[in-house]
Amino acid sequence: MIKIYSKSPRAIEIEDVQKWADEWTQDMFPEYFELSRKSKRDSIISRFAEELGEAAKEMRKYDGRKYKGKEESSLDNIGEELSDMFIYLIRLYSLYDLNMWSELQRVIEKLETRRENAQKQRDTTNVRTSGSEV
Repeated sequence: MIKIYSKSPRAIEIEDVQKWADEWTQDMFPEYFELSRKSKRDSIISRFAEELGEAAKEMRKYDGRKYKGKEESSLDNIGEELSDMFIYLIRLYSLYDLNMWSELQRVIEKLETRRENAQKQRDTTNVRTSGSEV
């Protein structure tokens, strides 16, 4: 069993969470591993969507929307629902043998390039605009 609990969130590695999620799923739902990838995917996505709905409801309650007979939400409730979503998202990465950290790094690099290009575009536009004011 992988121990991923830590007092410091930074001490937990994404790869360890992926491994833990796989082990937890295997322990709790051994029949899951006998399903086709399509069935696994559909199961994970439907549960992710359910958790997304629960998170959205908690956020609306927290922001003041009233629900008949329901208690108010808290940041703990929102955090729990977002964490549930995170676990299902991790399971999708594992289903396709993707390393979440590697994929995040790749996307961050792509987004940083977009930011740099947008800044260059703004700088070029500012130079042209300020030059025409003379």
